[in-house]
Amino acid sequence: MKVVWRGDVMGDADQYQLGKVARQYYMENFTLRQIATKLNVSISTVSRMLTRAKREHIVEITVHDLHPDFRNIEIELESAFEIKECIVVPSSEKTESMYCDMARAVAEVFGRSIHNNTFLGVSWGETLKAIGDNLPVSRPKHVHVVPIIGAMGTIETGIYPNSIAKSFADKLGGVSYLINSPAILGSKKMRNSVLRDPNFSKVKAIWNKIDVVLLSVSSLERDASVSKFHIFSPQELEYMRSLGIVCATNFNMLNAEGQPVGQKISDRIVNMDMERLRKVKTIILVACGASKVEAIHAALRGQILNILITDSETARAVLKRRSV
Repeated sequence: MKVVWRGDVMGDADQYQLGKVARQYYMENFTLRQIATKLNVSISTVSRMLTRAKREHIVEITVHDLHPDFRNIEIELESAFEIKECIVVPSSEKTESMYCDMARAVAEVFGRSIHNNTFLGVSWGETLKAIGDNLPVSRPKHVHVVPIIGAMGTIETGIYPNSIAKSFADKLGGVSYLINSPAILGSKKMRNSVLRDPNFSKVKAIWNKIDVVLLSVSSLERDASVSKFHIFSPQELEYMRSLGIVCATNFNMLNAEGQPVGQKISDRIVNMDMERLRKVKTIILVACGASKVEAIHAALRGQILNILITDSETARAVLKRRSV
């Protein structure tokens, strides 16, 4: 905040007093109570004087909303991992603030990559829910928004894939599709039965039309969505970690090198698999926070994405991890 004070010039005694009070409050860090005691007036009188000082342009307050230039970090990440684009937003102690900035970045990318009759695939999780909630409303487009993973969680949490798809469709003026199959079935046999079902072939046909995918990535730690919302049991998470799996993106399990790791849990999952994902033209990964550094690094190493949106501290940590 920059304060410009215009009360130094002697003249109108009343205005000089207003300027003096403004200087003490804004530039010398006196409290309202301290000024009131010095002038032998009430705190409310001091407050009114400060209001007058602003109204009469004796004091002018300019707030410089400076978004730091992260272009060097973005270029370094783009070069290091050979991705098409990286967008870095300011880090904040409030995750909600980063989500808002990331949602604006997603909207900007959508503005360049989504047109009439685009098919947008969305995954699941807290990050994508927050992005959908904070996404600016755009001019109506005939966009088709479809989940790229089966149902999980509960509707009430908002991380339900069908709910997330509807949220994005509402903001983009499009239509959303439903996937009624659970994301995780009881056995490989049940999963294969679903995939062979004629009704599910319609879903696969839509997946083949997808032009843009929006992903997040989850670690396998206790505070991750896959654990917090009881998607996987502690025993299942421990089993996956024992195989070297460090993260999941759309329930495709990756090791630290970003390579898919096949295992018995994957055989039960209904999702858009890695082979189909890699055929999509634009794959956007949104993730932020220290707990996502290893997961983002793995996704980048595996070239799962071509556009990354994250925060500055996470971006620096990912670059530092690469150099280790």
